Amino acid sequence: MNNQLFTFRRCPYAIRARVALCLAGIDYEAIEVDFKNKPARLLEISPKGTVPVLVTNSGSVLDESLHIIEYALSQKLPEGFINVSTAQYELGALILADLDTQFIPALNRLKYPNRYEDVVIADEQKILNSCLQKWELGFKGKGVIADAYTYYDIAVMPLIRQLSKTDTEVLKAYPQISQWLDEWLGSDCMIEVMAKNNDNIKNS
Repeated sequence: MNNQLFTFRRCPYAIRARVALCLAGIDYEAIEVDFKNKPARLLEISPKGTVPVLVTNSGSVLDESLHIIEYALSQKLPEGFINVSTAQYELGALILADLDTQFIPALNRLKYPNRYEDVVIADEQKILNSCLQKWELGFKGKGVIADAYTYYDIAVMPLIRQLSKTDTEVLKAYPQISQWLDEWLGSDCMIEVMAKNNDNIKNS
């Protein structure tokens, strides 16, 4: 059995998974999901019906993007990446907490204001800028928490990418984050995982 990844090209959580698998050199069959007609196999193995979902060649099912990143990096630590220290882990945990409780909710309300009640765009922008300011000041070099890439760069990058597409001016105030994102977007890995292809593909 080959690794299979249920994915959706533009979903930032699915991008997390594809980037991690690509960087770790893990081959997989990508199954692009039509959310108006979800595959029965997807609902069978993960009833919540969201992406990404990775079915490994051993039959294990991982249906959270962060778990897929952890799995991929445990198989092979990519070039330019490091394992984090205890102090870095604590810093990364704070970043993920801000991401989940502040950044992502504000980004969703900014991007899809009609889906929510009483959205004030300026308030959402203030929350997003507060997170970006904190992360900009905390930059350690190449990555968000260290002078090398870590798990947390993969976790954060697709969401900052999504914000940059929603508000094309926002990153101008954050030169380190802007440069970091540009380097990611220009990387061979991102070019590969974002390539448009309607067929199932196998990455290596």
